[in-house]
Amino acid sequence: MGTHRLVSQLSLDKPLHPVRVKVICKGPTVVGSGFQKTVLIIGDEKGNTIQATLVIDLEASADMPLEEGHSYEIKDFELSHVIPERVRLTRNRYNINITKASVILKIDPIKHSSFYCFPNWDDLYRGLHHPKFPIGSI
Repeated sequence: MGTHRLVSQLSLDKPLHPVRVKVICKGPTVVGSGFQKTVLIIGDEKGNTIQATLVIDLEASADMPLEEGHSYEIKDFELSHVIPERVRLTRNRYNINITKASVILKIDPIKHSSFYCFPNWDDLYRGLHHPKFPIGSI
């Protein structure tokens, strides 16, 4: 087994080692004038989450589709800063971009974290969290 990084250790200043993550949720989105991509929320064994994106065409051509609830090792990906004006699906300041050069390997399940953080009732009552979506930092 080679060296891998946790999601919280990713930085543009460091070499990009592979990450071992679990796909928490996955969904299609349309950007601009019809450009389609898939958005993933992925998390590591410590419960750190990050948003990842891949082009729909890339997913369709992949031998192994990324499925919710399954764990993968992702190599040779690109890392970019999250654009502040856009909706952030995680608290991570980076976004993983899966490209044609990326290598995705299915691995044994990551079971160490549920990836959910439920807010305090007082914070929910004070309006610090949306009452319909009370799950915290995914």
